[in-house]
Amino acid sequence: MIKKTTIVDIAKTAGVSVSTVSRILNNKPDVAEDTRQRVLQIIEEQRFAPHLAWQQLRSGKSRFIALHFPQDFNPLSQGIITNAALRCEQFGFYAQLDRRRA
Repeated sequence: MIKKTTIVDIAKTAGVSVSTVSRILNNKPDVAEDTRQRVLQIIEEQRFAPHLAWQQLRSGKSRFIALHFPQDFNPLSQGIITNAALRCEQFGFYAQLDRRRA
């Protein structure tokens, strides 16, 4: 099993605290620029991606929007549903599509 890189791993590699890495990931201004650049370079090198579920738990927001639509929809409806899902993503939300039987 491949171990996913965590914020703790990034902090250890960079020689900074976990809270410093967190402040950098959240684009807080109270971090020295050289430290910020070093941590961002390590994040890029290790291909670190914050875990979405933990961010959602911490913020109390899921950023999911459920779109329910009938199973037997027409091409016009499909365009509306597709555009709605794309707009959700543009604003940082995730569309969960669910076909319902009429």
